[in-house]
Amino acid sequence: MNQVPVDRPTGSPASSQQAIPVVRPRLAKGASAGQQPAPARPDAARRLVLGMLALLLVIAVLVLFVLPRWVAERGEATAPEPPAADSKPSEETLEVAAQKREAERALGKVLRRQTTLEAEGIALWAKQEFEAVLEKLAMADVLFSKSQFSQATDIYRQTLAILNALDQSRPERLEAALDAGGRALENADGAQAQRQFGIALAIDAANETALRGAQRARTIEEAAALLAGGEAHEENGELDQAKSDYEQAVALDEYFEPGRTALGRVREKIADRAFQRSMSETLAAIDRGDFDQAKRFLADARRLRPAASEVAETELRLAAAEQRYRLNLLKEQGRDLEQQERWREAADKYTAALAIDPLVGFAAEGRKRSLDMAAIFDKLERYINEPERLESAAPLANAKQLLEGLKGLPHRGPELDRKRVSLERLIAQAGTPVAVMLRSDNQTEVTLYKVGRFGRFRQRQLQLLPGKYTAVGARPGYRDVRVEFRVAPGEPAGPVVIRCEERI
Repeated sequence: MNQVPVDRPTGSPASSQQAIPVVRPRLAKGASAGQQPAPARPDAARRLVLGMLALLLVIAVLVLFVLPRWVAERGEATAPEPPAADSKPSEETLEVAAQKREAERALGKVLRRQTTLEAEGIALWAKQEFEAVLEKLAMADVLFSKSQFSQATDIYRQTLAILNALDQSRPERLEAALDAGGRALENADGAQAQRQFGIALAIDAANETALRGAQRARTIEEAAALLAGGEAHEENGELDQAKSDYEQAVALDEYFEPGRTALGRVREKIADRAFQRSMSETLAAIDRGDFDQAKRFLADARRLRPAASEVAETELRLAAAEQRYRLNLLKEQGRDLEQQERWREAADKYTAALAIDPLVGFAAEGRKRSLDMAAIFDKLERYINEPERLESAAPLANAKQLLEGLKGLPHRGPELDRKRVSLERLIAQAGTPVAVMLRSDNQTEVTLYKVGRFGRFRQRQLQLLPGKYTAVGARPGYRDVRVEFRVAPGEPAGPVVIRCEERI
């Protein structure tokens, strides 16, 4: 403790002076007025504050309880013998004693306030102002030691008012420290940020902004360095490396807004790069006709940019290209089948093309042509497979008309020619009479339907066209007979026997 000599009132002018202990804070070793405290980490600052609080609490107990008792005891021990009953102190002596007591009371209030504020870290958050307060107290102590109690009392009171004002200024000082710390973080000045948030924590040890800022101050410079590296990579087009740097910066400091902004930006660039690649691969796949692959690439692009107009436009282009490809494929397949004279299958291909686009011309024409040819082939096949139909006049006439119509067909292939030749042969055979031998008993009247009556005979040869015939025999006293026979083209028929042998 500093010992400040204080005049004690006595009964005589030559009374001795006693010293009253006055507690004064000491600056940290190596610190001077106007010098900022060394930056400390928030945890270290917190431990320092807690240690100072404990020390100052002890000093407060001494000042509040021990000091008054010690002053009283020292006053009793050094007090002069009371004046004789017949002696009385002068008015001047009483006034001085009153001034001294008032100065001591003012000093006590200052010391209690000083002790409390020191425990609350005033040396950190109002360093310069507090040093000025200590200087004023030192001046007051000098005045007190010179028994200039009134002047000392005035300064003590002024000092108390300053301390109270400093106490009241803590919210503003906290806000200023937080603002300064925030600006330091923006400038990536870790040391300054630690100093400012250390001051804020000295004012309010539980302030969340200060705690977070102190934590960020430890890594802000490293995060800023990663940001700078990422920006260099980004400028060189090395987006993946830039993304890695930005991610590390954000991992160090999740509140590092420049890092978060840069990370979002480079992710967008990477996504855009992937989108453009997917679109290019889609168009290339469309050009080579690989529509399944094109759809996969386009799905990737849609996932990256769902609302992109390019996706919708490419979808239309893909659909049109696929439709065009399928129509061309069906057209080629139809024509190949026509070349093979597989008319029904060709018609099916053209029908499938019309299902895709009802207005496509080649499909409508090809379908009609194929169905017409398929119908012709069906007729030819039927005559060829059922040559007996040509044995009737109407079918034979139709077959001849069909052959005549084949001459004008532009699509005559080997199969059509084969069938035409077959039908011509059958028609020729159908028009060529065949020798047929009829036999009877010279007693039966023979009639051949649709040919004529031949009367009685034993044997007769006729020239009949291929077909089915019915011969009827009649003889008096006998049951009539009915004989049906067929004359095959190109083959001799008979003998056909017509005799009535069953008596009535």
